[in-house]
Amino acid sequence: KSHLGAERIGDVMEVYGPLIEMALGPQVGTFVTGTGEHGLLSDLCGLVVSWGLSFCLAVLFYHGASVLISAYTQRYHPNAPCNKVSPKLQEYMVKVSHRAFPLYVTVVSFGEVFRKLGWSRHCESIEDCGGWAGTALNCIAYFLCVELLIFLDHYYLLHKFEWGKRVMKHSEHHVYKKADELNAWSAYAFAPQDGWSQGLPLALVTCVVRVPLPFVFFMEAATAVWTLYIHTDVRPLPWPFMGCNYHYLHHKYNWYNFGFMTCLFDTLFGTIKHPAPSDYSHMPAKSQ
Repeated sequence: KSHLGAERIGDVMEVYGPLIEMALGPQVGTFVTGTGEHGLLSDLCGLVVSWGLSFCLAVLFYHGASVLISAYTQRYHPNAPCNKVSPKLQEYMVKVSHRAFPLYVTVVSFGEVFRKLGWSRHCESIEDCGGWAGTALNCIAYFLCVELLIFLDHYYLLHKFEWGKRVMKHSEHHVYKKADELNAWSAYAFAPQDGWSQGLPLALVTCVVRVPLPFVFFMEAATAVWTLYIHTDVRPLPWPFMGCNYHYLHHKYNWYNFGFMTCLFDTLFGTIKHPAPSDYSHMPAKSQ
């Protein structure tokens, strides 16, 4: 029995594994999905299948959500700069995003490997997590740890350290500096290693903080949605949220506001810049 096959409960494959088993039969299905006890080759096959499905879901989500967001902004915020991104630039954003998705989705694969190796501290029920109070505290701790690691990665590795800037190529995402160069299609337009490094904390923190696995999946989904939101300059949010108005300043000045969902660590580290009317006057009155 391989180490990878020792932990099945909570695997992402539990969601779509049964469908594959129905199509291919139990024996072949469990081998292909890595959900049986067929050895290391089956486990590796399961990771490849899981990666492939995650990649397809990521691409479908990116295109589907971006189309819906674009339709929303054009309908309810027709004067918003995000509607003025040139078709040629938008086509380039899609190309860059597609190039990065294969590495992005390995964050999900890392989470699966951590669970199968027994490194993840995820729990399988509220009671296993210490009851409702303990679960709530752990979920808050998980969120704050992820937020801190993303901030440190973004501030030090991607913006401050010269070797980090050179290797991670975060500057490729910062070619979008103006309001009419940012929209949902630009949200994932990073160098592959850049976006990957910012998503990796979602998997790493499961090895430290004990939280229910559904909460981890929720955070992964919330991260995908929030990334789209902060690159679409409508519906600004007030402090302590890192809304689109705060993140726009990060692109405009190539500094400040390194946090992801909150301004907490920017406030603590002194890198916060609050939006002023002169900074985001491009936003339509309805959005403010």
